[in-house]
Order: sequence, then structure tokens, then C-alpha cells
Amino acid sequence: MDISELKQFTKPLLMPLLAYIYYRADKSKTHKSVFIALLFAWLGDIFLMFSGQNFFLLGLSAFLIGHLTYSYIFSQNSKFRLIGLPPITAYALMFSILILQDAIPSEMRIPVYIYIGAISLMTFMASTRIAKPESYGLVLSGSVLFMLSDSIIALDVFMHKVAHAPVWVMSTYGLGQFLIIMGLVEENEPA
Repeated sequence: MDISELKQFTKPLLMPLLAYIYYRADKSKTHKSVFIALLFAWLGDIFLMFSGQNFFLLGLSAFLIGHLTYSYIFSQNSKFRLIGLPPITAYALMFSILILQDAIPSEMRIPVYIYIGAISLMTFMASTRIAKPESYGLVLSGSVLFMLSDSIIALDVFMHKVAHAPVWVMSTYGLGQFLIIMGLVEENEPA
């Protein structure tokens, strides 16, 4: 079994597995919004298994809803802190304008820029959470890895093929999602 066959088999299993882990962690404190975020991530995974611009846009849309749902979850226990805004904004602007501007087909620029804004918002909201240090660090690290995963996808799709992109993408994405879920589980653990 080569890496692409392995990815086709394992990718659709990742989000249901994380939903199960979250559900089993503490049934009394589970947030339905977490399951919504994971559902849309799962749909995004499924759509991106197919080729073509329409499937790409469907996947982008599903992940966009997932990112906005995570942003909502993170905002439930947050305090606006400017500290995370400059580096996240700088990264989003640099990546979307300086790196991808000329590489993205014109008809896809607006959806891609909206998506970059949504994942940047998610990561910023993760940085504003008021949580136990372990929970805070896990969720923020997971959000940053998720952003890195999407950056690798964008480079691979719009600029040039990234060596071993599927391995890098699934590693950063899978670990990122896992860290977010474990951070949310940790948030619900008694002090």
C-alpha cells in the first residue's frame, strides 16, 4: 500500500476518531459545537479527496465553517488580547498577498482570501482563550499546526509541488486537530 492509498483509507477516519475521543473524555461537559467543527472538517476531508475546482471549493467551504465554529468555541472563554494579533495578521497578509497573490487563479482569490481570514481568526481566537496553561498551549499549538497544514496545501496547489506534501499536510493537520481536541478535553478536566 503506497502513501496515497493509505491516505485515502485513513483520512476519512480521523475526524470521527477525534469526535469519539472527545465524546468519551467527559460526556457531561461536551460542547455540541465541537462536533459541528469536526463534522465540517470531516466533510472538508471527504471533498478534498476528489480532484477539480468544485470539490476544492466545497472542501474550502466546509473547512471555513469548521474554522468559524472553532472560533466561536474559543470565543466562549476568551479575553481580547492584542498580543496574538500582530504575528497572525502579518502571516496572513504575507502569505495571501506576497506569496499567493499572483499564483491563485483570479476566480478563486476571494474564496481563498476569505478562507485565510477564517483560519487566521481561528488561530487568533485560540490565542485569546482564558484557560489552564495546558489547555491553552494545546489549543493554540493545534491551531498553528492547522494553519501550517493549510499553508502547505496552498503552496502545493497554487505555486509549486511541495516534496512529500501529503505527508506534511496530514501530519500537521492530524496533529493540529488532535491537539485542539485534547486542549478542549483538558479545559473540561477538574483543576
